[in-house]
Amino acid sequence: MRNQWRPASNAMVFLAIVLTGTRLPAQPVPQSSSETPRDLVKEFTIQNKYLIIPIQDGTRYDDMKSQLRLYVDDKIVHHYRINLAESAQTTDWYAYLTIESYKGGRARLEVDNVYEDGFALVKQSDTIPGEKNFFKEPWRPQLRFSQKVGWNNDPNGLVYLDGTYHFFFQRNPVGLVWGNMTWGHATSTDLLHWEQQPDKIRRRSMARWDAFSGSAVIDKLNTAGFGKNALVLIFSDTGARGEALAYSTDQGKTFTTYEKNPVMKHNGRDPKVKWYKYDADDTPLNSTAKALGGHWVMCTFDLSKRAAFYASTNLKDWTFQHLLGGVAGGGDWDSCMEFCELAVDGNSENTKWAIWAGNNYYRIGEFDGKTFTLIDDPPYDAEVVEGKSSFHKYRVHYGSHLASQVFNNTPKGRKIKMHWVSYPTPKPPYNQHFSFPVSLSLRTTKDGIRMFAEPIEEIANLRKKTYSIPAQSLPDGRSRSTRTSGMLFEIRAEFEVGDAKKVTISGNGLNITYDAINKTLQGCPPEPLEGKIRIQAVVDNSILEIAGNDGRIMFHGPHGHSIAVDEIKITAHGGDARLISFDAHELRSIWGDEPTRSISPVQE
Repeated sequence: MRNQWRPASNAMVFLAIVLTGTRLPAQPVPQSSSETPRDLVKEFTIQNKYLIIPIQDGTRYDDMKSQLRLYVDDKIVHHYRINLAESAQTTDWYAYLTIESYKGGRARLEVDNVYEDGFALVKQSDTIPGEKNFFKEPWRPQLRFSQKVGWNNDPNGLVYLDGTYHFFFQRNPVGLVWGNMTWGHATSTDLLHWEQQPDKIRRRSMARWDAFSGSAVIDKLNTAGFGKNALVLIFSDTGARGEALAYSTDQGKTFTTYEKNPVMKHNGRDPKVKWYKYDADDTPLNSTAKALGGHWVMCTFDLSKRAAFYASTNLKDWTFQHLLGGVAGGGDWDSCMEFCELAVDGNSENTKWAIWAGNNYYRIGEFDGKTFTLIDDPPYDAEVVEGKSSFHKYRVHYGSHLASQVFNNTPKGRKIKMHWVSYPTPKPPYNQHFSFPVSLSLRTTKDGIRMFAEPIEEIANLRKKTYSIPAQSLPDGRSRSTRTSGMLFEIRAEFEVGDAKKVTISGNGLNITYDAINKTLQGCPPEPLEGKIRIQAVVDNSILEIAGNDGRIMFHGPHGHSIAVDEIKITAHGGDARLISFDAHELRSIWGDEPTRSISPVQE
């Protein structure tokens, strides 16, 4: 492994300063130039909520010059590769580490290859520099969770427990590029308003190296022995080269890593775990599983590009069950596997299983807790997009959509999914986004059983005013419009295509297009149903998401930011269409105050 830490030696230059400004007499400080990077140390007693770290951007992860290590009472609690700013003048933004749980502890901070001026800016604080502007940045989405600072990618460990939705995610807390993989954490009681919590799985302390993707379960039967209703995280530890556990018995506030990690070593990663409950037709895994009424199932990405299934009765001991390939049994799956059971057409007596990987291409099948059997056979070119085949799979998501997960243990068995929207932000202090939550379902279509995805119904709770256009004809080239106000909208529209070649919904910086010639909505392929197209669009700051024909397709794309929309219109082009209904619901920001609006589109 690269960049392993070497203990400080007598040759290192030590700078021991209490963060409150008091110098420790035990370590005199040599005088030298601050223009030369050196290996520096601070010792202090933890008194505040955060450790503030100045960050200088513009460096790839592999080129970051320094290693930061924070010890509390001689135990390492944080270890990151970092690009510490050289001075206040070169600081682009401030990262923070939450340290309040260690109050009263004796801390030692070591950072190698740094400048004195920048190192002096590392300090304790009860506030984060710039936090008054968090969620008010001109480009910050206002209808979905985003972390305060740092990089994010995959959602991990989505789970519901006692009235709270827990959303864990991959993040780099001290950089705006991929790396330092740590599990961030946010919670919500309504899937709309989120509160970021302290990070839960930290690299090089709780994980032996990086904490890669995984999942979360509620151990209702205390099968693992951690406690009834323990919240258990299952993740890939790149240092242990296997799957590891961390558990919480206090509703997810704190986590303890299992002392015998890893619980499984294999040729893969990204464990998705869920409880498989038996029905009358199931054959129990063993006598223990029979007494429990079910067993745990893990699906992982196997490096042979197949999906591997394992089973356990205690989350600690796993046995291999099945390897799922793709075409003719060959491998065509990828990382971040997910699978779930869904009712067909809302009938709980008729269920099928859907399975997909990080790119969200999916298949439908049957699953008996051990073996996944595909029941459909899409033609090889069923979903060719931009010249790339779907590997005999189907699609519901288009645009930017990666590494989605479904919440485990949801009320009424709802299947609610979120994924990584890989659009960069133009400026610090954070980078990348997540999707607005969607509800999944399986429905029978003329082409067979297909997955549908629609924005969760809770979006209606953000509505504050509705602007409507009455049903009427849409003559070629003549717009029907409504005056509006705001920048955040849920637009619901239905129209008969007629002989129009194109129908558009537009406003200041807003452009949604149905191409009747190619039968595409925003480039996605929903065909008209009885000559009609239905649209539900979530217009957020910087991101536009569109569900076509009740979720037959779900598009995720970029949108201008800080744009005040004072009029929305619908127009038929190249022929006549007919408007059936049109409502534009202005929405409230989940963060309270919205970014300052512009009267014209702003793109950076």
